[in-house]
Amino acid sequence: MTTQSAPDSTRSGSCTGPDCDRAAQVKGLCRPCYKRQRVNGGDLLPARKIGVAKGKICGFPDKAGTPCPKPMYAKGFCHTHYVRWKKYGDASIVKTAVGGEKRDWAPILAHAAEIVRSYDTSVTLRQLHYRLVASGFGGYLNNESDYHYLSTKTAAARDDGLFPDLIDPGRVIRELESWSSPADALSDAERYYRRDRTEGQPYQLFLAVEKTGLVEQLSDWFDGLGIPILAFKGRPSQTYRKRIERRIRSEHRPAVLLYAGDFDASGIAIYRDFVSKTAGSWETTRRVALNAEQISEFDLSVNEGKSDDPNTVPFMEEFEDLHEEHGFTDSTPLQIEVDAIDPNDLHALFQTAIDDYWDVDAATELLEEEANDKRTLSAMIEHLEEEAS
Repeated sequence: MTTQSAPDSTRSGSCTGPDCDRAAQVKGLCRPCYKRQRVNGGDLLPARKIGVAKGKICGFPDKAGTPCPKPMYAKGFCHTHYVRWKKYGDASIVKTAVGGEKRDWAPILAHAAEIVRSYDTSVTLRQLHYRLVASGFGGYLNNESDYHYLSTKTAAARDDGLFPDLIDPGRVIRELESWSSPADALSDAERYYRRDRTEGQPYQLFLAVEKTGLVEQLSDWFDGLGIPILAFKGRPSQTYRKRIERRIRSEHRPAVLLYAGDFDASGIAIYRDFVSKTAGSWETTRRVALNAEQISEFDLSVNEGKSDDPNTVPFMEEFEDLHEEHGFTDSTPLQIEVDAIDPNDLHALFQTAIDDYWDVDAATELLEEEANDKRTLSAMIEHLEEEAS
């Protein structure tokens, strides 16, 4: 594996960038100036004035169709239109009266409820948000204001019994199970009994997601196969990685990782870092979602990522054409959340990947053996009940 050496760092002196009085940290530059220099192909332009330096204007049309004559600031907009676009998702919006609490939420909530009920599994609030963005119903926008009010309004509607439940992965009720009699316990054993559904399979499959909120959906879709599900919750700890590696070593079968996570600076880095640090454990690893080509394939909503993410510069360099295509030409990266993809499409992507490694004949044979075991349990319960009576 080749490694890239870190740039020469020095903390002495001031940044040599234009109009910058920060302390120098990397090659005579502060980190923000260093990022801009790398992203812009060596050109060190003033912060947030890239378009101005190139002599461009905003050009965004007003209601009369007249192009805005102000100098470009970022993302192809002047400062005024850029702020509107960043805050509301639409540069033509002037104030929050178009969204937020002034919006007519009754039809939006009704449509949102229809979306939730259209799926075989529950969905997260974030997934619902992106389904509404994709539909454009009621003028719903991809911004934090509409997302906040969607959260508040759906919670109130659920309290009133007027909205279906959403996935809440972070909160559980922990309690010990109990039974009223030995027969009752055996009855539960019969109902819950199952063999290791991966027994006889040629590969150890592991489904992994960056976000805990997707675990419940993966469970609904694939628990019947008995495939382990991993939730990274960001960058996995060393302890968690070692647990996974011990689990893999406990079986003498090649292991395969099928992963889904955000397409952004951290999302790509998290996946690659995990694969690198567990490289000796896997026969193969596959990033099922999200990938660059899936953005246009599924017409996914593109957001503005975090410019202060330490992975931003290499991410923007690797996907330079993609950033230019979506108008991200300054030091701010794009971001596409895995929640933006339709749950049915995500299900299909995982199912297709699993099918490449799953032995259907071995699974069918195991289910037949499991059914025989359950019949044995049922006979034991009947015998116990007869003795009790």
